[in-house]
Formats: sequence, C-alpha cells, structure tokens
Amino acid sequence: MLTRYVKIRDAIKMVAAVEDLLPRPSTHRQIVQLVNKLEDLDSICVKLQLEDCTLGEVRRLFDTVMAKYPATSHHLGASARIVHLPVFEDAVVKLLSDREIIQEEEENVACFALPAPPSQRGSKKSNFEMLMFLRANRGLWDFTSLFRISNSGCQGEE
Repeated sequence: MLTRYVKIRDAIKMVAAVEDLLPRPSTHRQIVQLVNKLEDLDSICVKLQLEDCTLGEVRRLFDTVMAKYPATSHHLGASARIVHLPVFEDAVVKLLSDREIIQEEEENVACFALPAPPSQRGSKKSNFEMLMFLRANRGLWDFTSLFRISNSGCQGEE
C-alpha cells in the first residue's frame, strides 16, 4: 500500500478532494525511506526462499541485514534466542563452506557423520599391520589352525 502511495502521490496532489488528506512533506520523506528499506528486506526474503539457498548463504544474508539495520541483530544474530544450538549452526556453516571446524563444533555434528565405506575400513593402521603379519607368517599357519582359532574365539593360542 505504501509503495502504491509513493507511485501515485504526484497524481493525488492534482485531486482537490483528497489534497488535505496527504501527509506532510516530512512524513512523505519518511514513508519513502521506509518503502526503500522494505524493498531491500523483501529482496532478502525472496533470496531466502530459493530452493538452493544454503545455511551459509542464510548466515551471510542475515549478517548483511544486521550490518545495515543493527536493530535486527537481536533477532538475526548467531546467538539469537531462536538459535537453539549456536555451536551446531557455526559448524554446519563452516562445513558447507569447506572451512575447518573446532573440536566442540565437531562433537555437535558428529551424529551426522557418515560411516566410512568398506574400502576405507580396511586401510586402518591396525588392520594393515595384522594383514602384513599374516602375510609374512603365511607358512606358519594352515587352514585347520585358523579354523580352530576362529571357532574357539581365542586369538593368540593354537
């Protein structure tokens, strides 16, 4: 409604019946400033609704709004009341932007980590050492020894 008023104000001045209802020039300037601010905020709202908008981009948009309009920092800041886990949010933003995370942040996002694929599980140092030991001592073991050990649950006795 305010945008429409700003657009048709010059035409409204020509109508004598509503001329007395027009805001004063100082009030009009305030309305124009408000409309400009609302247009800025509306463009940010549109960006926030995009399908491919990431949490990192949201944080950058909020930081931009807070820099331009400091009164919003109470509602949009990383420590705002609506943010339940600020450390988690920081960790997700850093992970999405390929930055290093600190230990506390890593603990907060650990439950979302994917398990290592089978190809990487075998490359642990302890597994590698065991395989090398078995290969080096291949001549000392036969099938029946290995079968007996695996059935008895003993790992060091023959």
